[in-house]
Amino acid sequence: MKRSSKYAIFYCDKCELLAGVIELMLQMYPNIKVKTISEMDSLLNEVKRKLPEYILVYLTIHDESHIEVVKNIREKVNAAETPVLIYQTLPDELELKKLSGRLQ
Repeated sequence: MKRSSKYAIFYCDKCELLAGVIELMLQMYPNIKVKTISEMDSLLNEVKRKLPEYILVYLTIHDESHIEVVKNIREKVNAAETPVLIYQTLPDELELKKLSGRLQ
Protein backbone atom coordinates (compact mmCIF):
# COMPACT_ATOMS: atom_id res chain seq x y z
CA MET A 1 0.00 0.00 0.00
CA LYS A 2 1.54 3.26 -1.14
CA ARG A 3 0.86 6.88 -0.48
CA SER A 4 1.07 8.88 -3.69
CA SER A 5 -0.78 12.02 -2.65
CA LYS A 6 -1.64 13.04 0.86
CA TYR A 7 -5.10 12.63 2.23
CA ALA A 8 -7.01 12.07 5.44
CA ILE A 9 -10.21 10.16 6.12
CA PHE A 10 -12.86 11.23 8.59
CA TYR A 11 -14.94 8.30 9.79
CA CYS A 12 -18.12 9.89 11.11
CA ASP A 13 -21.73 9.15 11.90
CA LYS A 14 -22.98 12.66 11.07
CA CYS A 15 -20.50 13.78 8.45
CA GLU A 16 -22.45 16.94 7.63
CA LEU A 17 -21.30 18.35 10.99
CA LEU A 18 -17.71 18.31 9.72
CA ALA A 19 -18.20 20.77 6.84
CA GLY A 20 -16.59 23.68 8.71
CA VAL A 21 -13.76 21.49 10.03
CA ILE A 22 -12.97 20.18 6.55
CA GLU A 23 -13.03 23.70 5.12
CA LEU A 24 -10.55 24.80 7.80
CA MET A 25 -8.34 21.76 7.12
CA LEU A 26 -8.23 22.57 3.42
CA GLN A 27 -7.25 26.16 4.20
CA MET A 28 -4.49 24.99 6.53
CA TYR A 29 -3.29 22.16 4.27
CA PRO A 30 -4.22 23.10 0.69
CA ASN A 31 -2.38 20.15 -0.87
CA ILE A 32 -4.35 17.41 0.83
CA LYS A 33 -7.63 15.70 0.15
CA VAL A 34 -10.16 14.95 2.87
CA LYS A 35 -12.71 12.17 2.56
CA THR A 36 -15.65 11.44 4.81
CA ILE A 37 -16.96 7.93 5.26
CA SER A 38 -19.76 6.71 7.49
CA GLU A 39 -19.76 2.95 6.85
CA MET A 40 -17.13 0.64 8.32
CA ASP A 41 -16.80 -1.56 5.22
CA SER A 42 -16.26 1.51 3.04
CA LEU A 43 -13.62 2.78 5.45
CA LEU A 44 -11.74 -0.52 5.46
CA ASN A 45 -11.90 -0.78 1.66
CA GLU A 46 -10.60 2.77 1.23
CA VAL A 47 -7.71 2.19 3.64
CA LYS A 48 -6.82 -1.05 1.84
CA ARG A 49 -6.90 0.79 -1.48
CA LYS A 50 -4.69 3.66 -0.36
CA LEU A 51 -3.25 4.46 3.05
CA PRO A 52 -4.19 7.89 4.36
CA GLU A 53 -1.89 10.09 6.44
CA TYR A 54 -4.53 10.03 9.20
CA ILE A 55 -7.77 8.32 10.03
CA LEU A 56 -9.83 10.77 12.04
CA VAL A 57 -12.84 9.48 13.93
CA TYR A 58 -15.72 11.74 14.95
CA LEU A 59 -18.78 10.02 16.35
CA THR A 60 -21.60 11.93 18.02
CA ILE A 61 -22.61 8.86 20.02
CA HIS A 62 -20.37 8.69 23.06
CA ASP A 63 -20.14 5.00 23.77
CA GLU A 64 -17.56 2.36 22.94
CA SER A 65 -18.13 2.64 19.15
CA HIS A 66 -14.86 4.48 18.57
CA ILE A 67 -12.93 1.60 20.14
CA GLU A 68 -14.56 -0.81 17.71
CA VAL A 69 -13.54 1.43 14.82
CA VAL A 70 -9.89 1.36 15.89
CA LYS A 71 -10.04 -2.38 16.55
CA ASN A 72 -11.46 -3.06 13.07
CA ILE A 73 -8.81 -0.91 11.40
CA ARG A 74 -5.96 -2.58 13.27
CA GLU A 75 -7.26 -6.14 12.76
CA LYS A 76 -8.59 -6.01 9.21
CA VAL A 77 -6.22 -3.74 7.26
CA ASN A 78 -2.48 -3.26 7.25
CA ALA A 79 -2.50 0.27 8.63
CA ALA A 80 -0.51 -0.11 11.83
CA GLU A 81 1.59 2.98 11.10
CA THR A 82 -1.37 5.19 10.22
CA PRO A 83 -2.41 7.30 13.20
CA VAL A 84 -6.05 7.02 14.22
CA LEU A 85 -7.25 10.06 16.13
CA ILE A 86 -10.56 10.08 17.98
CA TYR A 87 -12.44 13.32 18.51
CA GLN A 88 -15.33 13.54 20.95
CA THR A 89 -15.95 17.15 19.97
CA LEU A 90 -15.41 18.86 16.63
CA PRO A 91 -11.70 19.57 16.25
CA ASP A 92 -10.71 23.22 16.22
CA GLU A 93 -7.75 24.96 14.60
CA LEU A 94 -5.45 24.05 17.49
CA GLU A 95 -6.30 20.36 17.13
CA LEU A 96 -5.86 20.49 13.36
CA LYS A 97 -2.41 22.08 13.74
CA LYS A 98 -1.32 18.86 15.46
CA LEU A 99 -1.73 17.11 12.09
CA SER A 100 0.91 19.23 10.38
CA GLY A 101 3.76 16.75 10.73
CA ARG A 102 2.23 14.30 8.28
CA LEU A 103 0.13 16.65 6.15
CA GLN A 104 2.70 19.24 5.08
